[in-house]
Amino acid sequence: MNVVIDAQIIKHYFMESLSLKIEIPLTAKVTPLIDRLGQQDKAFLDDSGQIEQEWRNLVDPEWFQAWLGDLFLNDGVQEIAVQTELPLRKELAKLGFPTQGREGHDFWYIRAAKAVTRLQAKLAKTKQPSAFIISEDLDFYEPKGKNKIKGAYRLDLLQSNRSPIGQFLLKHAQIQVYCVANYLKES
Repeated sequence: MNVVIDAQIIKHYFMESLSLKIEIPLTAKVTPLIDRLGQQDKAFLDDSGQIEQEWRNLVDPEWFQAWLGDLFLNDGVQEIAVQTELPLRKELAKLGFPTQGREGHDFWYIRAAKAVTRLQAKLAKTKQPSAFIISEDLDFYEPKGKNKIKGAYRLDLLQSNRSPIGQFLLKHAQIQVYCVANYLKES
């Protein structure tokens, strides 16, 4: 499957791989997801390096270089040319998704996923979701209320598949947003 992975997931993988303490747990362990790269799954990065830099900023640089190099060697990651996706950006902004300034960095994940769906549509002529964003960042679920969502309600929202952002992306861009647990369960 074609995945675009949020930097927070990579940070958790780094922490899991070194047995470091994780402050806010994810819905599932990340290692099984990362272990699939180059086998069942392929991760996509934008060709301008924005997502790679997001990943790099959250982990040890030496560890990251070795890990990413191995992923490229094992065909577990690929760069893809992205477009600005201005109409999609405008619609997501109406739903509260941050699209400007520092807070707008998450839109790079959507741009990469949309590039994957565009490529897959040419190859397979399908309207099925062909790109998956793996994230537990509340901007992908309920950006307007993200500062109030905590604990059990947060976990329920992440695993419910009923978020306004996720539903919009699935309907209008053929992109499925999954938390780690749902992706591992559904794929």
